[in-house]
Amino acid sequence: MKRILLFALVIFFGMTVYAQPNRAVIPKALANKAVPAPFKIAEDYMPVMPGNDVVAPKGAPGAGTAIGGTRYDMQTNGSPRTQLYYLPETGNLGAAWIRGMTDAGTYPDRGTGYNYFGTSWGPAPTTRIETLRTGWGEVLPWNNGGELCISHQGTGGLVKNTRPVKGTGTWTQSIITAPAGAYGILWPRTITNGATNNNIHIIALTTPTANSGTVYMGLDGAIVYYRSLDGGATWDKNAVIIDPMTSSNYFGFGGDDYAWGAPHGDTLCFIVGGNWTDTFIMKSYDNGSTWTKVQVLSNAHQADNTSVVADPFYASDGSNCVEMDKDGIFHVAFGRMRASNDGSGRVYYPYTDGLVYWNTAMAPLKDSLDLDTLYNNGQLLAYVYANTAGDSILAVPYYGVGLTSFPQLTIDKCGYVYAIWSGVTVGNPYNGLNYRHIWEKHSLDAGVTFSDSNDFNKGLAYIYKEFAYPSMAKAKPDGKIRFVYQTADVPGSAIKDATNVTAHDCVIEEREETLAFPPCPGVGIESNTQTRTNQVAQNVPNPFHGITTIDVTLAKPASLSIEVYNVMGQKVMNVNKGNVSAGPYQFVFDGNQMNSGVYFYTVKINNESYTHKMIVE
Repeated sequence: MKRILLFALVIFFGMTVYAQPNRAVIPKALANKAVPAPFKIAEDYMPVMPGNDVVAPKGAPGAGTAIGGTRYDMQTNGSPRTQLYYLPETGNLGAAWIRGMTDAGTYPDRGTGYNYFGTSWGPAPTTRIETLRTGWGEVLPWNNGGELCISHQGTGGLVKNTRPVKGTGTWTQSIITAPAGAYGILWPRTITNGATNNNIHIIALTTPTANSGTVYMGLDGAIVYYRSLDGGATWDKNAVIIDPMTSSNYFGFGGDDYAWGAPHGDTLCFIVGGNWTDTFIMKSYDNGSTWTKVQVLSNAHQADNTSVVADPFYASDGSNCVEMDKDGIFHVAFGRMRASNDGSGRVYYPYTDGLVYWNTAMAPLKDSLDLDTLYNNGQLLAYVYANTAGDSILAVPYYGVGLTSFPQLTIDKCGYVYAIWSGVTVGNPYNGLNYRHIWEKHSLDAGVTFSDSNDFNKGLAYIYKEFAYPSMAKAKPDGKIRFVYQTADVPGSAIKDATNVTAHDCVIEEREETLAFPPCPGVGIESNTQTRTNQVAQNVPNPFHGITTIDVTLAKPASLSIEVYNVMGQKVMNVNKGNVSAGPYQFVFDGNQMNSGVYFYTVKINNESYTHKMIVE
């Protein structure tokens, strides 16, 4: 019966996918327009021109809750940061964003804006967390009920702020030093894990030469890794360059070309990808002690210096995300970008369209990133949609990414995949510039098919509003997705595109959307409607190529067995332990005796069945 349900589900969503909406028209003159590559990042060393409040038509209030504001209107150069955490056990949320209200010079008051939801959101903050000018702060659970904020100060190390009680109290500040020989360290990404969230993991970039930095360890922008197992008191991994992210393989990396996925116990992952690097996942099954690279998209120019000629090619736009599901499958989304170099410098083409989706159960991506090929392979998540009036794209302010970008993924306990992104939307422009909206899709079959796209900003309430930089909370236990974003009355970022946009007021909002679905159906997914006292764990590690184990705990005496099937539904293994007493049990499998591929295993305890997916590499 479960297989029949899954087949029906795939057929239903397959029908929605093949009804492909038309793509919006991108005039040829815009499609071929090139601007200097986002590799040259506007940050501490490139002051913006001051601007006045922009008067624009205002729509009615939308569905989001305003939690703060900023005039520093760039939340990332590429990949979204972790700007919102959610604690399901208490219902609390913590939100962080880059806040700066004084737009003279380089925003001297810039730092981490913060708000907290206990029973409601607090008042908008009037100052930053830090005592000095910073950027790129993220707030995370830490130290058994406290909070941690990691940000950068531009020319030195990273700034660490902690406090013992979430939502209240004084922050304690210290500095995490940059590695010797590096000019500084920028654009951090942080996660915490462990029973008390006392394990801290940070990736950040040494300051590249385009930002007045230096080449470090042969890399013009090196991604370095920090790890602390004691809440930040000491760092046993201190500015480590993880192999193979060395100068043997790369010329350098760009700011914000990387992002963490949510940790699953000791399983960690992050993604890297940009115009001038390949796109890949780094995964660790031992809490960051060792790492393995998973190739997503190759790039022939990843070792090229900035003067090497490169004909136009397609790659990631530097806005990437990755998440792992309960079966160990890694899911990826990134913006599509065209870039080139005629020998005088790197350029990118901001009117490149397409949001790419891929997971580790799929065939490899084609380097061409052809839109039709991506669509036919189930790897084109989104693009700019045509409207009923047939409007074309007029013009867009430059964010340094493609027309559909800033993706975020969240995966719930059923394996359902939820995706949001910020995409250019045709119609109702402001001063000849198209606005961006936040869009959503979901998959109920682990990324095999996706629903139609849902425009969260459709209607008169949002008609003259820009929506960018979405960041989604990873925990989703109750049928809701929670996300924050930046919104304004005018499109674009003055930090990224001062030619088209002047400094203006922006609002940071938090929004919740309920996406309720039936109980988890199908093979590989357990029902979430039954209360069970028996426990069947996902095999660890997964994927695997050697030994993997499956832990089972019985609440009372029962018959216990396991069956393993391949994707064709053929039984390839059966182990029957017979009638056993209550307590823990373990099944051990040797992947060397199995062909590579995807398998499903079903643990049977009396009349109950628990099915999971496992992958042999």
